[in-house]
Amino acid sequence: MLPRTLFCFMALIAGAALIAQAEPKDDLKAAVDKLAGSDNYTWTVTVAIANSQFNIDPQTAKTQKDGLITTDFPGFGGGDPTPAVIKGDKQVIKTADGWKLASEILAAPADPNGGGGFDPNTMAANRASTFKTPVATATDALAKADKVEKTDDGFTVTLNEEGAKGLFTFGRGRGGRGGAGGAPAVTNAKGSVKFTVKDGVLTKIESHFTGSVSRGGQDTDLDITNTSEVKDVGSTTLTVPDEAKAKLG
Repeated sequence: MLPRTLFCFMALIAGAALIAQAEPKDDLKAAVDKLAGSDNYTWTVTVAIANSQFNIDPQTAKTQKDGLITTDFPGFGGGDPTPAVIKGDKQVIKTADGWKLASEILAAPADPNGGGGFDPNTMAANRASTFKTPVATATDALAKADKVEKTDDGFTVTLNEEGAKGLFTFGRGRGGRGGAGGAPAVTNAKGSVKFTVKDGVLTKIESHFTGSVSRGGQDTDLDITNTSEVKDVGSTTLTVPDEAKAKLG
């Protein structure tokens, strides 16, 4: 009788431990779900690359409940921003020749005078193909979390290696020119994500990535922080040009 009682007691302790570990993750998911359930919201994105002169201007994006996203991808070196509209697995980019699907841009031959994979349209198309809302970013982080901890104003998630590599998406697309086929290999990837929650709703995400990339036989250490801040929940309005709508189908 005693061994059975002891077994039940140990099972009870183990079950309680599992529940305790699951609570922060469940609470974070509830905050993410609350944001996902809102009719619309705006967020700003800032990217900081340590020990680099390569600066990226802040980016503003808007989304609504059906998944539609509008944004302007910042230009480089003081260049003009590039408007984009995203819906599901389709992205359209505003070019000098009108709105074009990102897939069209990436499938076209590189312009020998246009900077190759670094021309604004190609860069915007690549970035649009991996661009995520805060809800999608948080959901992905939760799926690849090694550990979720409660903090005073939210949660901290430590990512597994796969999740850490997923944070390094800058300049990488899902395919096409300059896309996933030419993406550098990432090694020693480590990543963590801080989530700020206010009144039960996700309001800020700060993703931190460190690792090394290898391209052309040269290794480069990276230290990147990507911050998304949510605002105007329920009061955001999206405007999509008719030509962009037609391209999205």
